[in-house]
Amino acid sequence: MAVRSLARDLQDEATCPICLDLFSEPVSLGCGHNFCRACVDRSRGVGDAPFLCPECRKPCATRSLRPNRPLGRVATALRRLGPAQGRGGSCDLCAEHLEPLKLFCKNDQSPVCVVCDRAREHRTHHVVPVEEAAQTYRGTFPKILEDLREKMKKAQKLQAEKVKTSEAWQVKVQERKQRTVAEFEKFRQLLAEEELRVLRELEEEEAAVVEVLRQEESTLAAQGRSVEELISELEGRTERPALGLLQGIGEILSRIKRLELQTPKVISMEPKTVCKVPGLVETLRRFQVVVTLDPKSAHPCLTLSEDQRSVLQTRPWNGQPGAEGLFGVFPSVLGSEQLSAGRHYWEVEVRDRGRWLIGVCKEDADRKNSPTWTSGYGFWSKGDLFPAGVFSPQKTPHPRVGVFLDYEAGELSFYNVNEESHIYTLPRACFSGPLRPIFITPSWCQTRLTVCPRQGNEAKDTPSANGEKPLRGSLRPPLFVFGGAPALDLGLPSQLNP
Repeated sequence: MAVRSLARDLQDEATCPICLDLFSEPVSLGCGHNFCRACVDRSRGVGDAPFLCPECRKPCATRSLRPNRPLGRVATALRRLGPAQGRGGSCDLCAEHLEPLKLFCKNDQSPVCVVCDRAREHRTHHVVPVEEAAQTYRGTFPKILEDLREKMKKAQKLQAEKVKTSEAWQVKVQERKQRTVAEFEKFRQLLAEEELRVLRELEEEEAAVVEVLRQEESTLAAQGRSVEELISELEGRTERPALGLLQGIGEILSRIKRLELQTPKVISMEPKTVCKVPGLVETLRRFQVVVTLDPKSAHPCLTLSEDQRSVLQTRPWNGQPGAEGLFGVFPSVLGSEQLSAGRHYWEVEVRDRGRWLIGVCKEDADRKNSPTWTSGYGFWSKGDLFPAGVFSPQKTPHPRVGVFLDYEAGELSFYNVNEESHIYTLPRACFSGPLRPIFITPSWCQTRLTVCPRQGNEAKDTPSANGEKPLRGSLRPPLFVFGGAPALDLGLPSQLNP
């Protein structure tokens, strides 16, 4: 073991770290490391500028190079023993016993010396002379080389095919890119044409309505002039003598009796032309999020199912609310999710034309004592419920309203999913802190809220314990959907009734 260790140590100490061969004209750097002079010259380049040691990377000056003659003599002595084959390699002498490697162990596939042959680990091995083993391998090399050349040809063929595949794939991608650009450009053109069509219809509707209003205005103006003439004539007769007052009075009274004011037509303040954007809902659904009911936020008169996917107002109050405390009788429930960044979209199904409000609110909004459901009090909502305003998307039996929140842009928009049209966008706001979806309904309506499944995953309704059919459920994470019972006559005072 000591002899083997000494041989390896001498081999390592006399080997250049760059060329991994025995030193040739070794030189020492200022940091103490040794290299062949030719290796150092190739490493530092031309000139006398300082350079980094190839081993420790410390700066060294060219003038610090010093010949290491003792190390050179050791390398020369080792070279006389046999040609070195690199650091950790072997020579014609056994590294362990420093004996000539005259034998070859077929089991270990390595040359050994006579001492190794007598060692315990080689006693049962098949050991032959080196020349005999070399002759045997020389006979097998042609077949091995032939096989390797065939494999090399196959590898080159596979590489060429892979290159062709790569080039073909790049061509396909470029074609797809061009086709994508063309399709998007075509769709932009279609959108532009659709925009012009909708604007043209709005202008035509505006012109038609304005024409009707002008005609009615003209008719009403003529009626006003007729009434004004009769008033002036009667006022003039009151100042005449009795005979002058009575002359022709029958004709005037007959005109007054025949006078009938024409009631103007009721003009809807909601334009018939709606803003329909092709592919709108499909695009919005890319930002669709799962919203679930938060049982801790539910009003006491609301009952939530065990799976927190349905809610029912089981104790509606049928009284007539007055102006005071009106807002405190609007039960609500929040979504469990907090929305504090990004874009979010969910869909709300409105059933049976029930009164409702949907939107978002601040995490700390006072739902119990807030005087209004407005942004000043941390609420952003819209729906068919006083006082936040009214829109009526219920043109189909079961309309569905999409809610789109763009937190950074400060926008909350509502869409008629059934008609793929825009309903309303609230004035831009500066959101701060987390927001939560909110669903509000008056306590005098037995409104139902239903967490609906994603489209294509509706589960069959099964009767509940009381015999009623439960609200639709889902096997997958649900979306928030809101429904209502038929709208009741609220009996609100005229100044409060929306």
